[in-house]
Amino acid sequence: MDSPTSTFESSLVRALQQGRAAEALALCNQGLGSRPGDHRLLHWRGLARLQLGELKGAEGDLRQAIKQAPDRAHYHSNLGEALRRQGRVEEGVAAVRQALAIQPDLRSARINLAVGLLKLEQPDEALQAMAGLEPVDAQLLALRADAERQRARPSQAVGLYLKALELDPDHVHSHSNLGPLLIAQGRWDDALAHCQRAVELAPDQALPLSNLGRCHAALDQLEEAMDCYARAVELEPPSATLATNIAEVWLDMAELEEAQLWLERALASEPEDVRAQATLARVWIQDERAGEARQLLDALHQRHPDHFELHSVSAQAAWEEGDIEAALGHHEQAAALRPQHAATQANIGRVLASAGRVEEARLRYERALAINPRCIPALNGLAYSQRGDLDSTWVEQLESMLNDKALRSGGLSSVHGALGYVFDGRKDYRRAAEHIEQSNRLQWEHRSRRDWNYRPEHYTRQVDRLIQRFDRELILDRMAIGHDSEVPVFVVGMPRSGTTLTEQVLAAHPQVAGVGERHFATRGFQHLPDVMGRNATPDECLPEATAADLRQCGDWHLQQLINASGRSDALRIVDKMPDNSSQVGWILSLFPNARVVYVRRDPRDIAVSCWMTGFAQIQWACHQEHIARRLIDHRRLMDHWLTIMPERVRVQDYEALVADPEAQIRSLIDWLGLDWHPDCLQFHQARSVVRTASVNQVRQPIYKRSVKRWEAYSDALGPLFQALAESDLIPTPGS
Repeated sequence: MDSPTSTFESSLVRALQQGRAAEALALCNQGLGSRPGDHRLLHWRGLARLQLGELKGAEGDLRQAIKQAPDRAHYHSNLGEALRRQGRVEEGVAAVRQALAIQPDLRSARINLAVGLLKLEQPDEALQAMAGLEPVDAQLLALRADAERQRARPSQAVGLYLKALELDPDHVHSHSNLGPLLIAQGRWDDALAHCQRAVELAPDQALPLSNLGRCHAALDQLEEAMDCYARAVELEPPSATLATNIAEVWLDMAELEEAQLWLERALASEPEDVRAQATLARVWIQDERAGEARQLLDALHQRHPDHFELHSVSAQAAWEEGDIEAALGHHEQAAALRPQHAATQANIGRVLASAGRVEEARLRYERALAINPRCIPALNGLAYSQRGDLDSTWVEQLESMLNDKALRSGGLSSVHGALGYVFDGRKDYRRAAEHIEQSNRLQWEHRSRRDWNYRPEHYTRQVDRLIQRFDRELILDRMAIGHDSEVPVFVVGMPRSGTTLTEQVLAAHPQVAGVGERHFATRGFQHLPDVMGRNATPDECLPEATAADLRQCGDWHLQQLINASGRSDALRIVDKMPDNSSQVGWILSLFPNARVVYVRRDPRDIAVSCWMTGFAQIQWACHQEHIARRLIDHRRLMDHWLTIMPERVRVQDYEALVADPEAQIRSLIDWLGLDWHPDCLQFHQARSVVRTASVNQVRQPIYKRSVKRWEAYSDALGPLFQALAESDLIPTPGS
């Protein structure tokens, strides 16, 4: 800072140094009234406006000061800070480099350069900018810690933050940034203590509150996290970092519209923020817009080719689109950037398993465990694929983790689930049931903090409404003007009823493509009022839809199927979303020539499989009562469709398929209107991607051991089976 040359200037500088920015600004305005164009007063006014958060005004004053005195290095450095705080980080770094070109040893400029480079996620360059700086104070140590954190060296970062606190026990930056790192190490109490101390030291700053919110979010304390974020927003307009933190909570709760709104705010603040853009891509992936996500990510890779998170999200987007090689390529680049990141190796294993490359997947899981023997995704991958044959070393590892107080409910649920599959494979069904029950209890505990609140009666009322709304007369009337395409095929049923197996069998035919589970039918129906320009519900609109309305909806739906499959030449495209059972009335109205396959399986076997699976998104599979109610209402709905439109819905019994595969598959292919092809019997050798819990089963030839699997769990699931019997879905137990 320029040295004062008068009592007036001394008062002004003292006000700046003591953080009395409004007073300093008033003094600058007073001085400029008599000395217009004075570069020192312009510089000081720019600093005052920086302290007040008036970034545009600060930039203007600093540029004027530089115009008057272009050789003042600290003017350029402070301009760099003003630009960086506006989100114009690359411009800010350029301004600071100009300062260092004038005065290479200017300590404040080297620190500003490091801050900018860290914002650009260039930690190695940031460390180089700080090399040899003296004195080594708390600020310098904390910035070096930030760099080590970005280099994925958390232990080194924690050590440097702690050293900074030895020099300055009240250093806010170090307290605040320690929290998220200590969370990752399982040191929950220490993490919260440091973040809470940062808030106590700087109650008027948003960043400590934001980091405290991140700690609460990591601990599944989402209400407390959102409270911290709300208090931070009250203090100042949300930065890109804060807005992205809020978006991640909404994304975790699957509230995609809210997440996108906050990401739009983040990018309005800092248009080039990489983390915000990567999170936006994650939102689009979850919203079945993986193609758009990939376009965004491809553009980001051009500017940030060595960004770990971008490669991880790109791998997820590619996997969702069935592009295995691209997914593996991005995961491999991520692994090269962070060779000791066990979860990335486990993700590679998961992708390989989804493509049927089981042995390669096993090797990747084991590589992950060589890095971190407690890597839950890797242990789960091995347990789900090897089941009773899992090496005793890993079984012991899983059992030891049950007593780990650092694991939260979500992690413990996964460990119990893995052990459930191991003991099921060993035919120790009592111990398997104990672990599955614990897994489901912990899963519900974990997910209920993310707004899970399943009410069986809601689905009952939905089924009642569908039965009342859709009758044969309405559907036939709509079919007369519906879209004429024969391409769509819809495989519906309960989850774990054999829908994935059926899709894989059909997609093995050269003229058939599969797209997995898609929400196109639901989204298309919800869009009908917009197509018709009406402010009404889709149910109310459908009876009055014109042929043009249905043509527009059908064209959109068909294009989504073609885009998702990448097969414009396919004669049939299979969507196996089980919940399309609720959309059968709409599907037949829209596509009168579409094929609907209802995969029906013994409800007891469905119940056991759903109870064991540990779904990430399905809310009704954690409680026996919820599973029973879902099965009962689902059968009631499907019976309705079969009663009013028996000629349009084909029933495929799972038990018949596994008892006589060739006859059943030939019949299915014939019903699709296609010639027979022997590849359909070799579906398990296909390289198509399976992204559901059925991946291990459909990578094997059809087998019968999943039939009557329920008998092993008749005691554990007694109340569930009794409820099914009372609704006449199964014989009364013991009869």
